[in-house]
Amino acid sequence: MRKQVILTLMEGSFEQGFPVLLRIREDGATSKTETQVTGRLPTAPYILEAFNNWQSAYGQWQSAYRQTVMHNPRIKPRPGVTNFSCRDLGSQLATCLNEWLKSDSREWQRIRDRLQRNLSETDEIQVIIQTEDNQLRQLPWHLWDLFSEHYRNAEIALSAPHYGPPPLKPKPNNKVKILAILGDSTGINVQKDKAILEQLPDAEITPLTEPQRQELNNQLWEQQWDILFFAGHSYSQVDGSTGQISINQNDSLSLKDLKNALTKAIFSGLQLAIFNSCDGLGLARELADLNIPQIIVMRKPVPDFVAQEFLKHFLSIFAQGTSLYLAVREARERLQGLEGDYPCASWLPVICQNPTTLPLTWQEMIRKNPPPPSRSWWQILWQITRFLRRPAIALGLSLLPIVLLFVPQPPAAGFSCGPSLQTYRVRNPSQSKIEGVRCVKFDKGGFHNFLPVFSWYGEGTWHNAKFKYRHLGHAFAQDSTQDSYRLRAYAADIFGNAEDAKEIFDKPLSIKLSSPVGTIPRTITVQDRNWDEIWELEEDNNVEGYSSPLNPEISTCGSDGFIEERGTDSIVRCKLKVQPQKPNGTSNYLTWYEEGKRHGFHYARIGIWDGSGYEVSDICKKSRFIGHCQLKSLLSSLVIVKSP
Repeated sequence: MRKQVILTLMEGSFEQGFPVLLRIREDGATSKTETQVTGRLPTAPYILEAFNNWQSAYGQWQSAYRQTVMHNPRIKPRPGVTNFSCRDLGSQLATCLNEWLKSDSREWQRIRDRLQRNLSETDEIQVIIQTEDNQLRQLPWHLWDLFSEHYRNAEIALSAPHYGPPPLKPKPNNKVKILAILGDSTGINVQKDKAILEQLPDAEITPLTEPQRQELNNQLWEQQWDILFFAGHSYSQVDGSTGQISINQNDSLSLKDLKNALTKAIFSGLQLAIFNSCDGLGLARELADLNIPQIIVMRKPVPDFVAQEFLKHFLSIFAQGTSLYLAVREARERLQGLEGDYPCASWLPVICQNPTTLPLTWQEMIRKNPPPPSRSWWQILWQITRFLRRPAIALGLSLLPIVLLFVPQPPAAGFSCGPSLQTYRVRNPSQSKIEGVRCVKFDKGGFHNFLPVFSWYGEGTWHNAKFKYRHLGHAFAQDSTQDSYRLRAYAADIFGNAEDAKEIFDKPLSIKLSSPVGTIPRTITVQDRNWDEIWELEEDNNVEGYSSPLNPEISTCGSDGFIEERGTDSIVRCKLKVQPQKPNGTSNYLTWYEEGKRHGFHYARIGIWDGSGYEVSDICKKSRFIGHCQLKSLLSSLVIVKSP
């Protein structure tokens, strides 16, 4: 059986410990049910010391290696430090890590016990360590002996806490399309990587050798790709938040420089990015924000030969039908045979995963041209009529009412908020009927920073569909209680466009999450003034059976809960006024809802300003706002929206 294990490590430290949420899903990311257990990893300051010692030793080995052996690492020289044995300190780090993960702390034992009760040695297990903490992301989690020794069909990946389902589109390709960026090759042999790629079956390789930025940008925009591959020099920032790739000898780019092009590529079906280059955790962290399904990077500087051996073994195994997780595990473990000359080589490859997706297989990316569509009842009836000529026409018309009873009806309407927002269906706790939808944008909010945990656009009906509403709101952590499952929220109805509700919720609404702040909860419960509803996450980002009862466009915000602004092309912007105040009486956050026209197409979006910049996410509503969906973008030049 295929299972997904998500271990979310929340805000903490090695000196104070880390709160932990364990989720186990049957049948992987598509499961509608999951097991949840909370716990806590105990204090372990010695972990950080052991990791720093090993990292210094690895840097020292890399520095010596650059000077004494023929194979150069895939990174431009940077100064190394200290003088320790990389292998010995690696063994010490592995021992310390497993001592920590075998802690007899009661709160942590709940996690271990549930893992052992719910997993089988025959399961194929997708283990995801979900955390924002850069130090935790750098640990060699693959050495956790519970999975390295007892569950041989498991591999451990990393994930950021905030994610959304990727906007995959089926394509009629009969080959796996790979865009291969062969960047700055100073001191390394990227042509060997190209040769390995060209041996793949059912693959179409498009190599870009030391491309210019515009050439790379155009390829991402204009073609559909299954895999993005990079070989060359790269590095990550010290805090692990961003990284850079050297696409040629003169140009180094961060992924922010390619954000719009990468977003377009993901929206067109990009499923896997492989950075066979150095120090890639920052690259993965940045790319994960765009909701790409899977990424493979090297966590530290990697020797040229090690990078090529991993690529050779991984692609060979993967192309034979093995899932991505098990192919990475086998290829990574084979690198142990190189560790006589290249210490800790098997530590380097790591998967970074979007938890909403299943482990990829090679065969899933090969999409044969679909068979011709089957004929409809109308086509069959027409063919019969043509065959029987005029006498049958009269007969057919006389039987038409009966035939119509058996003609399949089109599927019920659906609603999707789009790929950069989370879609929730809404119902009354005592009923199963869908009463509305919520488009939720999760943000950076937490305790003490006065930013919302999420903002949302909502619409629907209530009182047996007699009344229609549309509103905007945002929810904040409760600093006074430090409760990770309960939030306070503020909202206001948008009115004047045939809606029936016109309320301002300036007193905090009570919100309860099914999982703690920093995760994407399966359910959100709202109970307060005139509110009694449950929001249920749609894993496929689509609420089947819901059709919007509202006018397709708004002309006014219509409420004192908003500051209304207007612009060109019928733009209406509703800036939410109700929100908590800082102790000094000011606010550093803005949420707005906006509708208008762009290039002749109607659009709707949620926008935020968090004190450092603007960000917008288009709401791609089925059957309403189908004209334009730019997904998610940062706005650095938006000057007409200001903090109230």
